[in-house]
Amino acid sequence: MTRLMIIGLARSGTTVLHKLMGSFSNVHTIPESHFFDYHFQYYYLFGLKYFKQKRPYNLNAIEKNIGYPLHHIKKTNPRNKKEFVNQFLLIMDNIAIQYGKEIWLEKTPSHLEFIPMIESYNKEIEFIHLLRNPIDNVASLVRASRQYPQYFKHQDIHKAIKRYRNYFDISIKHRTKKKHHLVKYENLCDYTPRYLAYIKDKFELKESEKSCPRNIVHKHEEWKNKSIFQNVEKQTNKFETLTKKEIKLLKDTMQKDMIMYKKLEDDVN
Repeated sequence: MTRLMIIGLARSGTTVLHKLMGSFSNVHTIPESHFFDYHFQYYYLFGLKYFKQKRPYNLNAIEKNIGYPLHHIKKTNPRNKKEFVNQFLLIMDNIAIQYGKEIWLEKTPSHLEFIPMIESYNKEIEFIHLLRNPIDNVASLVRASRQYPQYFKHQDIHKAIKRYRNYFDISIKHRTKKKHHLVKYENLCDYTPRYLAYIKDKFELKESEKSCPRNIVHKHEEWKNKSIFQNVEKQTNKFETLTKKEIKLLKDTMQKDMIMYKKLEDDVN
């Protein structure tokens, strides 16, 4: 079983990649499970990251998130982090097996924060990091937060910038590791055939089917509809909820971030 996870900051293009990869015939796409961020929270102590369980294990919540019946999964109660990781893999593996697939692809952007915990107990998962132009990504995150405050929590532009930098740093720290792969959103949009060819070869994917998977988006996730039902293209309305003052602040504050991002090469280039 090949296990793939797409991770990155919200509004970085993870749904676009999820859609493209899910169209290959031997891949089974799984919606955002939020398995780890639902059950755990992390904190730093003396510069080290620690994970603390914040909710009891809830199979029904996971079943609701991914939209698949999990009655065939043994109703266990994981007692420690290792058992939580193993339970996550058991659920994902079983779903793929049910549909006769040899690869599963799960996308929860915030699972980026739980890489240390996951890799402590399983080093066979392949992580695909999505990175996006920092100004565009932050603007889009703020826009989504103001339009859908019940799902996004970064209405404040300073908070969104901090979040971007945190996620960017995590991805950069993992870029040289064997099971981690970086993809830049703009390149994916501009050179889609090249990126699909690379992904197909890298993960031994089979020829694409005519239709793309639509089960990866829930009904309430209106902000994803364009990514699923239209051709791959860059977002053009990301600044619409920002004032002129906020746009200037964003561009002035993130000049160094932009320089770093432009210098960065992803795995395909």
